[in-house]
Amino acid sequence: MGVSPLLAWPLLAAVGALTGALWTLPAGVLRVRFGAHEVISGIMLNRVAALLVGYLLKRGLAAHASVHTRPLPKGATLARLDRLVPAFHGSAVNLALLVAVALVVAWPYLARRTVAGRTALAVGASPTASEASGVRVGRVWLVALALSGAVCGLAPLNDVLGYKGYAEEGLGLAAGFTGLAAALLAGESTIGLVLASLLFATLAQGGLAINAHVPMEIVDVLVAVAILFVASARGVVARLDRGHAARGTPDARDTPDGTQSPRPTGEGASPP
Repeated sequence: MGVSPLLAWPLLAAVGALTGALWTLPAGVLRVRFGAHEVISGIMLNRVAALLVGYLLKRGLAAHASVHTRPLPKGATLARLDRLVPAFHGSAVNLALLVAVALVVAWPYLARRTVAGRTALAVGASPTASEASGVRVGRVWLVALALSGAVCGLAPLNDVLGYKGYAEEGLGLAAGFTGLAAALLAGESTIGLVLASLLFATLAQGGLAINAHVPMEIVDVLVAVAILFVASARGVVARLDRGHAARGTPDARDTPDGTQSPRPTGEGASPP
């Protein structure tokens, strides 16, 4: 029995986004009411979600003698791009890639060209200053976390609809940690986030390809080393910037327009 893709794809995407948004609400409430860090709360919620999925599979959602659900009906799975681009032959890349690209393109526009986006950026930069200017910081936190959860809820479009064709216990369990690593490497750059994501995806896929010869844990070591180098480099760059700023402090005798006034010469002149 098949279903119409025009009905199944938007419906499944909406269900995933709504579920992700609702799942982040506890983290948002804990952040707003008690100041709990959303990353820590999110990691705990991820663990709860993994255990809940395992419980539901064991209670009847799994196919007979398996740890995954029954396959999705024909028409509900996303088409792979090798049907359109022959260069992708043999690859699992599918239409979920287009959704990811659309989100990457839409976020910078929404963040910088809309009032809600600029407000969210202001709250992220300085919650105290934003609150002093009349912004309801708690509400912005809740909305931002809910939208983040909605985006995370779209991630199964690739794994479930585009790759496996069914939900499986443990599928995508480490995706959250990979996302944190990519965000740490990218900083505030959208392009940097795309490049960091491609880096980790390449490492993960390469680790699977050479798993017969090299332990998969080597990939985790490489990721950890990359994060360590980036974190250390940022500290070094920050110290260098502070050093340059200190050495570049305007002299007391400099004129207001930024040019230095002639220094006195001759007898009685102070040393430079």
